[in-house]
Amino acid sequence: MFIQLRKVTVKEGNAKQVIDRFSRPGIIEEQEGFVDLKIMVKKGTKGEEEVAILITWESEEY
Repeated sequence: MFIQLRKVTVKEGNAKQVIDRFSRPGIIEEQEGFVDLKIMVKKGTKGEEEVAILITWESEEY
């Protein structure tokens, strides 16, 4: 099992757009070795939000 972390920092109030984009089925779900995708949001202190996308793969080879 391998977990890939992607972070996107956006202005406060715009995290929903990133969440909507990654919540729809896309090409990543069709990739060999793909297991799961989770999205988390953290409010920042400077009017920003951080969206973390955790992608789980069968192994690091994928």
